[in-house]
Amino acid sequence: MASCPKEVDTNRIVVSGCSFGGIQTLLAAEKGLGAQAFIAFAPGAKSWGNGVLRERLENAVRNAKGPVFVLQANNDFSVEPTNVLGKIAKTNGGQAEIYPAFGNNSQDGHWGFATTNSGIEVWQKDVLDFINSAFVKPLRP
Repeated sequence: MASCPKEVDTNRIVVSGCSFGGIQTLLAAEKGLGAQAFIAFAPGAKSWGNGVLRERLENAVRNAKGPVFVLQANNDFSVEPTNVLGKIAKTNGGQAEIYPAFGNNSQDGHWGFATTNSGIEVWQKDVLDFINSAFVKPLRP
């Protein structure tokens, strides 16, 4: 493993991603990889009908090496990932939240919610609280 700059505290790493990146976040959670917490925005929302993927993600969350937070806007392509994976995450010390609809369509609810300033304003406090709870020493916002 390459060494990190001194400014990086390798005991305080969080993995996060949206959509396909949310899927990758959950797969990383199963491995741990030194991260302390995992935040998955809309993991598999556009491909939830794929039973093999759904089962794989359920197992990943079930076997996560740290707390998992699954979150989406209510007008995402499907909120079933949060409904299903969120229940598993909560039983393992994680969190799940479906927020009110964001923007004007499913694309806004999917990408815009996770990546725009106005979307970040909706979930920022919850995500920072989740991250802080994953560490002994709280992070500053």
